[in-house]
Amino acid sequence: MQLRERQHDELASAGYADVAERDELIADVSVLADHYCAILGLAEVEVRLEVVTTNSCRKWHADYVKARLITTYVGSGTQWLCQQDAARMKQGDEPRNINSMSPGNVGIFKGKLATDTPAIHRSPPIDGTGEKRLLLVLNPPEED
Repeated sequence: MQLRERQHDELASAGYADVAERDELIADVSVLADHYCAILGLAEVEVRLEVVTTNSCRKWHADYVKARLITTYVGSGTQWLCQQDAARMKQGDEPRNINSMSPGNVGIFKGKLATDTPAIHRSPPIDGTGEKRLLLVLNPPEED
């Protein structure tokens, strides 16, 4: 089953069968997946589209992948550190500047499998605020 068909079926089963924006979301996810696959030379991609209401991934971290695509459609965007602040964190100091992606921004974060200086990032702290984030994450498929 193709990505667009799978997204349509999953969103319909979650109760979003008749939402007008659903088709635009499906189209955007598909375009991003196509670009991500082309950049990384992949034939397949793992797609995670989820509503986040807690402090998931709240700690600063680097992912154990070659590269991960992240975009937030609704709500606060992913926070990330420049290499200087990532180095400060590694030494036990606090970052001086926390950068935040805006909704709709797309980031491809190099992971530990691609470099010795991976992108350090986290989900913004939203626990207890009532905020909901609609988050898309694309990963290379897991190897068996």
